[in-house]
Amino acid sequence: SNLKDTLSGKITEQLASELAETKKLHLEHSEIISSLKNEIGGVEASVKALAEQNRQLLKENTGALESINELKKQLEESTNSIKLMSSTIQNNLMQKITDQLNMLVHELSSKLSGSERLKKSIDETSVAVKTELLDLKEEIFYIGDF
Repeated sequence: SNLKDTLSGKITEQLASELAETKKLHLEHSEIISSLKNEIGGVEASVKALAEQNRQLLKENTGALESINELKKQLEESTNSIKLMSSTIQNNLMQKITDQLNMLVHELSSKLSGSERLKKSIDETSVAVKTELLDLKEEIFYIGDF
C-alpha cells in the first residue's frame, strides 16, 4: 500500500509536472497564436489597403489612357487640319506663281511684239532712206553729167 501510495504520488507528481508543462506550453502557444492572429490581421489590412490602392491606380490608369486616346485623336485631327491648310496654301501659291508667270509671259510677248513692229518700222525706214539715198546719188550723178 505504501508502495502503491508512493507510486501513486510519483505518478501524480509526474502528471502534475506534465500538466504544468502542458499549461506552460499551452500559454506560450496561445501567445504565439494570438501574436500570429494579430500579424495576420495586420497583413489582411495591408492586403486590403494594397487591393484598394491597386483599384485606385487602375482607375487612374484607365482615366489616363482615356485622356491619352482623346489627345491622340485631337492630335490626328490637328495634323489632318494642318495638312489640309498646307495643301491649300501650296495650291494658292502655285496658282499665284502660275498667274504671275503667265502675266510676265504676256508682257514679254507684248514687248517682243512691239520690238518686232519697231524693227519692221526701222527696216522699212532704212529701206526708204536707202532708196532715197540711191535716188539722191543718181540725181547727183545726173547733175554732175551736165
